[in-house]
Amino acid sequence: MRESRSRHRHGTPGPQDSEGLGYRGLTVAHPTELAWIVKSKRKNDRIDSLEIAKLHMVGMLPESHLLERHEQMFRDLLIQRVGLGVEIGRLKDRVISHLKREGVYQSLPESSDNSSAARRGAILSLSFSDQRDLVMRTMMYRLAFLEGQCVPLEASIRDFAREDDDVKLLMTNPGSTTTSFPSSLPTSGT
Repeated sequence: MRESRSRHRHGTPGPQDSEGLGYRGLTVAHPTELAWIVKSKRKNDRIDSLEIAKLHMVGMLPESHLLERHEQMFRDLLIQRVGLGVEIGRLKDRVISHLKREGVYQSLPESSDNSSAARRGAILSLSFSDQRDLVMRTMMYRLAFLEGQCVPLEASIRDFAREDDDVKLLMTNPGSTTTSFPSSLPTSGT
């Protein structure tokens, strides 16, 4: 066991690692579904382990799903993309709030999209002739930078989606395509 601890100090060993450590048929119990052990009146590791062993013997031990390496990478990509979407949405809200506070929001071109090319051009062309110009340019350049980071993430997500069997099954629905998959991710403000 010492070997597995030292080898995996920075993460949980996945199912692919268990056989390399000499374990076969490793079962990982789902901790929240075993919460009854914490609530039991008899607090004893020996009794708890006996109860878990009995559940495992009869096939009733609630198992936890461990992600394979490719599933972990896909999940990480999705988390990063959603996080970027949230950050972009907050930054867009700050830009709009700033423009309203300065009294120039109403002077922007009419658009159903607050981030349209016409509005962005108008925002970048605003001139206050003081430090507010620096503040506005900083927010707009940061927004462009964050949106640029979404492009490679979405490309990688799209590549994973094309190879994933579950996504292929979802794509059998009428009107679904692998190119529409990343754009349907929950992102606020993008």
